[in-house]
Amino acid sequence: MNIEIINESKLNKKVFFSALIVGILLNVFLVGAFGYYLSKIKQIPVENKIKVKLVEVKEPPKKVVKKKKKLVTKKRKKAKPKTQKPRKAIGKEIAKKPSIPAATPILPQTVSLDENEITLPDKEEEFGNFPETDVSLKNLPEYKPVLEGNFNPSFGTKLKKLDKTAFGTASGRIIVYKPPPPKIKTKLPPPPKVKVKLWVNPDGTVDKVEIIYPKALGNLKIKQQIENYVLSWKFNAISANEKQWAITTIKFKPVK
Repeated sequence: MNIEIINESKLNKKVFFSALIVGILLNVFLVGAFGYYLSKIKQIPVENKIKVKLVEVKEPPKKVVKKKKKLVTKKRKKAKPKTQKPRKAIGKEIAKKPSIPAATPILPQTVSLDENEITLPDKEEEFGNFPETDVSLKNLPEYKPVLEGNFNPSFGTKLKKLDKTAFGTASGRIIVYKPPPPKIKTKLPPPPKVKVKLWVNPDGTVDKVEIIYPKALGNLKIKQQIENYVLSWKFNAISANEKQWAITTIKFKPVK
């Protein structure tokens, strides 16, 4: 069996040189393309940042000059003792004047009492032991709320004629019905004057009543009876669809 050895050295050299040339050309082409790409990119200007350093300047310490105060000492003159001339001896002793204070306090007067005249107060009763008293409303005084003017039951009277101090959009309307004032029994007398604000509907009925002075009457019963009394008033009807208001003063008079 014969073995033939083929010399491939020539073939290998050709392949090597051709690959080397192709690689060099490819590298040149890539470098050129990359350079062309870089030339098209706009360069961004880089701003030079100025760095500022803060340097503390230390001021030299100020010299504090202390002013020395001069001590001035005044020389006091020594008072010379007064020498009195010796008095002539008369034969009587001279009493020295007693020293009297500028203002003498007034002492309280004391009174001496005998044991029979001294009386001790009665022993106070504890809370809850007071006798129950029968509170009756029969002996309490009566008061009635009235307006100043005279009311005409036949034709009615304007509110501002019954009360000259009345004002508001409903002060000129006529009261066609006003019941007799209620009698209020109370231990403490009510305030002499009470200011009341009332709202009147177009048909003449009183819609709402509010006591504006004084704010607190101190007796809820008086407040309720005044409100019910004013709510029972009846005014003349008007054509306008408007709720009117007025402020009037009611006085309290004792019932005789």
